[in-house]
Amino acid sequence: MDLSTSVPSPLVFHSDLQDFDIYLLDDPLAAVDTKVARHIFDRCIMGVMSEKARILCTHHISYLWDADRIIVVEDGMITQCGKLVFEHWLVMY
Repeated sequence: MDLSTSVPSPLVFHSDLQDFDIYLLDDPLAAVDTKVARHIFDRCIMGVMSEKARILCTHHISYLWDADRIIVVEDGMITQCGKLVFEHWLVMY
């Protein structure tokens, strides 16, 4: 299914989405344009899946404000863990 005008999406949300307790989302917003990515994030990840645990691996910093916890991984190692409280400030815990 093509969710953007140029690139097929690696993630397609179906109405019969399997009912898991935890979803690991490996950069599902990377292959679509920003408008489609925002739609997927708002309606699917934060909407349809809102009652489930979601782990979103992404390089899109615009979605950090909605995260309960942010984990920064560099060279395979966790370098920071916390919550975004001010623009570009990560409170460590």
